[in-house]
Amino acid sequence: MAKPAVPQTKKTTMKGAERSAALQKTLQVVSVPIKQIEADENYRVRYENIESLAQSVETYGLLQPIFLRILGKGRYQVVAGERRLRAMRHLKRSHVDARCAEIDDKTFWELKLLENLQREDPHPLETAEGFKRSMDAGSTVEELAHSTGRSVSSIRASLKLLRLSAKGRRLFLAGKLLTESTALYVARIPSTTVQDEFLAKLEEVAARDDGQPPSARWVNEEIHRNYFLDLSKAPFDPKSPDLVKKAGPCSGCPKRTGNDPAFADVKNRDICTDAACWRQKSDASWELQKAQAVSRGHSVLAVKDAAKVFNPYGDGTRGDSEWVSLTEKCYSDPQTRRYQQLLGKVLTSRTDLVAYARHPTTGAVEKLVPKKAVKKLLKEAGHDFQKAGAEALRAANEDFEARQAANPVVQATRLRQEVMRVVLARVVESALTRSVGDLVAFLQRTWDVEELEYADDFWARPGQMPLEELKGALPSLPANEFLVLLVATQIYGAPGRYDYVSGTDDAFVRGLAQAFGMDLDGIQREVAEGRNRSPLPGAPADAPSSQAAGVAPLRCRPKLMPPMAGSTSFRGPLCHLRPLGRRGST
Repeated sequence: MAKPAVPQTKKTTMKGAERSAALQKTLQVVSVPIKQIEADENYRVRYENIESLAQSVETYGLLQPIFLRILGKGRYQVVAGERRLRAMRHLKRSHVDARCAEIDDKTFWELKLLENLQREDPHPLETAEGFKRSMDAGSTVEELAHSTGRSVSSIRASLKLLRLSAKGRRLFLAGKLLTESTALYVARIPSTTVQDEFLAKLEEVAARDDGQPPSARWVNEEIHRNYFLDLSKAPFDPKSPDLVKKAGPCSGCPKRTGNDPAFADVKNRDICTDAACWRQKSDASWELQKAQAVSRGHSVLAVKDAAKVFNPYGDGTRGDSEWVSLTEKCYSDPQTRRYQQLLGKVLTSRTDLVAYARHPTTGAVEKLVPKKAVKKLLKEAGHDFQKAGAEALRAANEDFEARQAANPVVQATRLRQEVMRVVLARVVESALTRSVGDLVAFLQRTWDVEELEYADDFWARPGQMPLEELKGALPSLPANEFLVLLVATQIYGAPGRYDYVSGTDDAFVRGLAQAFGMDLDGIQREVAEGRNRSPLPGAPADAPSSQAAGVAPLRCRPKLMPPMAGSTSFRGPLCHLRPLGRRGST
C-alpha cells in the first residue's frame, strides 16, 4: 500500500482569510442578544480553556467582536468566535458584540473553515470535517485549495480521515493511540467493523509496550499484510461467481482498489480491501477442494496437524516437518525447480502419497508428500541430483582453479602463503631444539605474555590435537614444549604475518627468519622452484600435497581475540599474547 499523503499542517497564506477580514471591516459592530444565536452543527469538538478565556473577558472585556451570519429576523449563526461566545455564556451575559452579514451556505462554511484553520494546532479530523462541510455546500477541492493555500492532494488526503469509524475518531481525538499517519492508514480499511477489529489489536500491542502506540510503518505493514490482499495470490478463484453468492466475482467488486477512486494512488489495481469477504471465499474454496481431494483418495491434514507442517513466518514447510510441499523449490536440483514440476508425472498414479493441507496463515491449499519418500520419488522421475551436483561442483572447482592459475596476483599470494607455512614449520622445529632460556628471551623481546586463548574452531585435519585433548595435555607439557606452543601462537597471530602474505610488508617474516637462522630468500626460491617437497616435522603422512610441499600444519589454531559469547575457549595458566613494541621485532 502506498504511503498516504499526510495533510499539510504548517501555516500557509489563505486568500480566503484575507477576504473574510476585509468583509468584517465593512460591517458595523452591534450588540446581539445571545439567546437569538442558534447553535449550528459545528464539526469542531474541542474547546479548550473556556474558563480561562471567560476570566480574561471579565477582566479586559471582549477585545474582538464575533462574526455572525444573519439567518432571518432575530436569528443568527456563528461564523467566527465560537469560543468567545461560549465564554460570554459562561459569564451569563445576555448580549455580545458582533458583526453580522447575510451570506449563503457555501460562503458560510468556507469562512467557518478558514476561521478554524487559523487556530493554533487545529485537529486534523476537525479540519477534514470542515473541508467536507464546505464541499457539501458547493465548494470544489480546487476552490478550497485556492482559498486555504493548501494543495489539492493535501485536502483529499485530509478527507480520507472521515472514513474512520466512531471508535477510530475517538481514539484519534484522544491522541493516545493514533497519529495522523496511522489514522490515515486505518481509515483506508473500508469496513468500519474491520477497522474496530484492527484498532482492538493496536490497543493490545500498545498495552504490551507500556502504552506506546505502534509506529506508522508497523501499522502500514500489518494492514497491507492482513487487510489489503493481493487477488493474484488469492487461495480461491477470484473469477468464480458462486463461492459467496452475494459477493459475486471479484472483478466488479466496489471494494477492489481498481474500482474505488479512493485508492487511485495504489499502483496495484487488483487488491481486495474486504478481509471478511476474502476469508469467506477462502473458507468456501477450501471446503470444495477438501471434498474433491477425499473423493480422489487423498488424505487431508487436520488444522492442528497442518499448523505443525508450515512455517508460520514465511513460505514453505518447517525444517522439522515430516512433509514437503510441492510448491517448494528443490535446492538439490541445480535448476532449483519446484517439486511439482519434478514429480508431477510420478505422482499422477500415487494419490496415496499426496496429502492436502491448508496453510494456517495464508489460507492457501497445499499438496504435500512425505519427506522420507522424496528421494525415492526423484529417482523414479529420473533425477539423480547427488551425482549431477558432484559433477557440477567438480567442474566449477576446475574452472575456478584454472582462473586462479592464470591470475598472477593470486599466484604471488599463494607463493607467499607457502613460504610462510615453511617458515612457521621450521621455526617450530628450531624452537624444539632451543633452551628454555632462549625461548623465554625471544618471547620477552616480542610479546607481553598476559593471556593465551584457544579458539573453539580447531582445524579438523589429520595429525592435529583436538581441543579437549589439548586442554588435558597442557598442565603436563614440559616447559620447553609449552614455550614452543607460545612461540607458534605468537607467530601465527602476528599482524606482520598477514602483511607478508598480502605482499605489503615482509619485515616481520624476514626478521623472524633471521632470529631462527633461516634464509628467507632461499626459502622463497625453493618454494618457487618446487624443490621443497619433503614433509617437515609435524606433518601427517597422509597430508594433502599442498601441506607436503613444506607446509606442516600447526597443531592448534590460537585465537588472539576475546572469545565470542558462548564459545568454549580455554584459559590456561599463561594467557593472551600482547605485543610490547613494534610487532615483528626480534
